[in-house]
Amino acid sequence: MVLYVDDLLIIKDHVKKIAWLRNELLFQFEMIELGLLKLFISVEFLYLSTCILMCQHTYVANILD
Repeated sequence: MVLYVDDLLIIKDHVKKIAWLRNELLFQFEMIELGLLKLFISVEFLYLSTCILMCQHTYVANILD
């Protein structure tokens, strides 16, 4: 679980445990689920059939500009 300011990222290979944790957090806090992760603290997430790639291409390109 990663918390950055007001963004929360939960990663686990067990769907039922993620669902349990999500429900517990929803009980305690007001939350909005935004779906699949695309960008988190300048890291892009690309979904392939066999894996998830994490890339900082846009971040690096902005620095080089």
